[in-house]
Amino acid sequence: MEESINSKGEYALYENGKLLRYEGVTLIDGKKIVNSYVPFVQAIKEAAFHDKVILKINEGFRTWEEQYNFRRNNVIDKDKMNDKIYLTTADNGLFNPRTAKPGYSNHQNGDGKECVDLWFYKNSKIRNLALAVFT
Repeated sequence: MEESINSKGEYALYENGKLLRYEGVTLIDGKKIVNSYVPFVQAIKEAAFHDKVILKINEGFRTWEEQYNFRRNNVIDKDKMNDKIYLTTADNGLFNPRTAKPGYSNHQNGDGKECVDLWFYKNSKIRNLALAVFT
């Protein structure tokens, strides 16, 4: 595991267990959004607002430690809550809800954002933009 925050205050982004790079984050709705995604998130929120809909980000970027703790809280076999090897290697299906290993979550590379609203799903133009950007 690399440090989650470097000396510049940038966060470590991971994909498939490997460090991608470090990048700054911005808080939107109290959730960390990787700076390179901020313009897209703001565009989607503004389009919704134009239609008198308030979209709220429910989840955003997570550090390695936050993902580890999220997984620890979701482990089905509570006897494994303090087993670091188990928590970092066990299959995602052994957690409820299914929870990616630290370093493997879309929430750790900037891609994972959760925003649930019927407007979002009905507005195909915005949905397609979001799918292109966030998946």
